[in-house]
Amino acid sequence: MKFTCDTKELSKACQTVSRAVATKTTVPTLEGIKIDADADGISVCGYNLELGITTRISAQSISEEGSTVLDAKTLCNIVKKLPDVHTDISIDEKDTATIESGTTNFTIVGLSAKEFPNIPAVDKKSEVNIPQPVLKSMIQQTLFAISENDSKPMYTGAQLAIENGKLTMVGIDGYRLAVCKETIDYSGANFDFIVPAKTLMEVSRLLSDDANKAVHISVGIRHAIFAIGDYEIFTRLLEGDFLDYKAVLPKQCATSLKVNVQDFAKSVQRVSLLISDKLRSPIVCDFSGTDGTIKLSSNTAMGRASDSIPAEISGEDVHIGFNHKYLADALSHTDCDEVRLQLNSPLSPMVILPDAGDSFVFLVLPVRLRAAGNES
Repeated sequence: MKFTCDTKELSKACQTVSRAVATKTTVPTLEGIKIDADADGISVCGYNLELGITTRISAQSISEEGSTVLDAKTLCNIVKKLPDVHTDISIDEKDTATIESGTTNFTIVGLSAKEFPNIPAVDKKSEVNIPQPVLKSMIQQTLFAISENDSKPMYTGAQLAIENGKLTMVGIDGYRLAVCKETIDYSGANFDFIVPAKTLMEVSRLLSDDANKAVHISVGIRHAIFAIGDYEIFTRLLEGDFLDYKAVLPKQCATSLKVNVQDFAKSVQRVSLLISDKLRSPIVCDFSGTDGTIKLSSNTAMGRASDSIPAEISGEDVHIGFNHKYLADALSHTDCDEVRLQLNSPLSPMVILPDAGDSFVFLVLPVRLRAAGNES
C-alpha cells in the first residue's frame, strides 16, 4: 500500500477514530487504527467491539491499494508532529510502515489488517434524521444524569424514544433523572433504543451547531450507526427494560416557585465551599413563600455557611436537603434564565422545569435531614 494525503486531514481523522480504540485488550489489532487505501480514497477506522468510528479522507495519490493496522497512540503522536502539508505512507509485505513528511521519516511495525475484526452490518430496521444542534443540546442536558454503576447496564446509557414526531431522551442514575424532549420531522413508526454514555459523548463531539446539518441515525436490533458528516459512529446498544420515567414524575406539587438559574447556582456554589469528600454535608434549602426567599446553608466540621436569594414562591414552606453536586449539576444543564421548581415534601424529589413548557425535566432526590440539618 502506498499513498499521499493531506497531513492535517490525516491527523484529524486519526485523533478522532482513536477514541474508539481499545486500551486494554488481548487482541493487539484492537489497539490500532485500520487504514484502507482504495480507488475511492482512504478509510480510517478505530473499533473496540462495542464502539467504532470510521471516516474517509481524500488522497493526493494512491500508488498501491491495500490495508494495514498501525498502533493508534504511536500513529497519532507521529502524524500530529509531521512538518509538511503532505504525508507519504507506504506499507511493505510485512506490514512495516514508512511515514514521510518533508525531511522527517519514521518506520514503524504494523499488523495485518486480516486480524482486524469487521464492524457488524446494521439491519437498519428504523431510521431518522435529527438536526445536529438539537441532538447536541439534548445529549448535553442528559449525560450528567446517566449512571456509572455497571450493576444495571441499561442505565449506563440514555434511552432515545421517537414517538409521534417527538424525540425524548432520558438518563437516570438512581439519584437524578433527566428528560429532554424536542419535536422533530419524523412520521414513521415509533421506536426506542438505549445508547451507551460513551457513544453519546463521541457523537456530541462531532455534532455541529449548524441547524442546516443533520445526523442520520440507523437503528437495528442490537446496533446503531450515527452518520455525521464524513464520520460514522457504530455502537452496540444496551439491552434491558428502561425505567418508565412518566411513572416516577410527581403528578402534583404542594410548593411551586420560579427562580433565576444563575442566582440559585451561584448560591449553591457559595454554600458548598465548606463541603468536601472528607467533610460531607448536604445543602439545606428552606423555601418560604412568606418572605419570598430561598435560604441555603451547610454545616461541617470546618464551619457553617448560609445564603439567601429571592424567588417567587407559592404553597407550603419546605425544609429539604440535597447533595450539592447533584443540585449544581442539574442547574448547570438548564438552558434558560429562569426555572420552575416543584416540591411536595422533604422526602420527595424536586422537579426542575424550564420557565415555560417542558423541553426538559430534571428530578433531584433529596437527602434525609436530622433535626440539626445534617445528613443522617
